[in-house]
Amino acid sequence: SIAIDSHGAAVTAVEHLRATGRRRIAHIRGAAGNLEADIRAEGYASALVDQEPIIVEGDFTQAAGHRAATRLLALDQRPDAVFAANDMMALGAMLAFQEAGVRCPEDVAVIGFDDVPLAALVRPTLTTLRVNIAEMGRRGVERLIGLVQAGPNGAPDSACEIVRPLLVERQSTAAAETAGSTTVNPTAQPL
Repeated sequence: SIAIDSHGAAVTAVEHLRATGRRRIAHIRGAAGNLEADIRAEGYASALVDQEPIIVEGDFTQAAGHRAATRLLALDQRPDAVFAANDMMALGAMLAFQEAGVRCPEDVAVIGFDDVPLAALVRPTLTTLRVNIAEMGRRGVERLIGLVQAGPNGAPDSACEIVRPLLVERQSTAAAETAGSTTVNPTAQPL
C-alpha cells in the first residue's frame, strides 16, 4: 500500500512556522474520527516544544475553517500561526482573519495541506504541504501490475510505501519583506 506521511508533514508545518518566528501555533484539525485528521493532529502536538496544543475542530470545509478561526480570534491569547489540516480550512481561516482586520502573515501565519490550485491564486498565496496524488496513483498501479504479473502463487507485497509531502512556501507564512515569493523546500524528500 501507499500512504501519506501525515505525521511527518504536520511536524514539518510546525517546524516551518517556528522557523519564521511563530511561538503560539494553533491547529484546525479535520473531522473527528478521520484517521488522517487524527494523525495530523498527533504530529502537530508532538512538534510543539514550549506550548500546550491549541486545537479547534473542523471538518475539512472552508466554512469549518472560517468558524475555527473565529473561535481562535475570541481567545484571550490569540495564536500567531495556524496549521490547518487541509487547504480549504486554511482558506476559510484566512478569510475570517481578513474580515476581522487581522493581517496574514504579519499578525498570523497560515499553512494548509494538499496544495489545491486555489492556494496559489488567493492573496496572500497559501503556504501548504503538497501531496503528489498523480505520483501516488502511478506507484499504486505499478504495484498492482506487479501483483498481477506474479500470478496466483506470487507473494503479495505487504510493505507500505510512505510518501512525504513537500513544503511549498508562499506568502501566508512569509515575512512582509519577502511576500510574493514561492519556493519548494529543497530538503524535503520528493516522491
